[in-house]
Amino acid sequence: MLNYKELIQSSQGGEDKMWESVDRVCHLLDELKDTHPEMVRKFMEKEYEALNGQHLNEWIARKMVQMMHHTATDGSTVKGEAVTPEEAMTLIADKPAEKQAKCKWDTYVAANAFAHDLGATGMSKADIMKAAKAFWFHDEDLGNKHKVYWYFKDWIFE
Repeated sequence: MLNYKELIQSSQGGEDKMWESVDRVCHLLDELKDTHPEMVRKFMEKEYEALNGQHLNEWIARKMVQMMHHTATDGSTVKGEAVTPEEAMTLIADKPAEKQAKCKWDTYVAANAFAHDLGATGMSKADIMKAAKAFWFHDEDLGNKHKVYWYFKDWIFE
């Protein structure tokens, strides 16, 4: 019997047909979520990591930041981007350029998470950024592990 990989490799339908196949696999995964949620979650996690490594990509990062919110000291609700990608990159300006490129969207999410988590305290943005840098990027007990990805992985694949 032909398996999916062989089916795709032997295909002569071109890119449009391949994307149609991706749509059908998405539909199948949606159906399996009800009966085999952990299997689908593990599959999605493996595929994400195969395509992106253990780093957040721009699409996921922006989607996550859009969902972030907190109540400010004046009682108002603050939603979405509190720190721009450019501001966030100051947290890793001391890292090599290759690491900066890999971690850009991790840094964006990390900075915004801290801005929302600590925004209700009345701390200044400068103090929040200083704390974010220490927490996310100078964490001795995690070493070289991808802390931001590890921390937010459940949120991504829920």
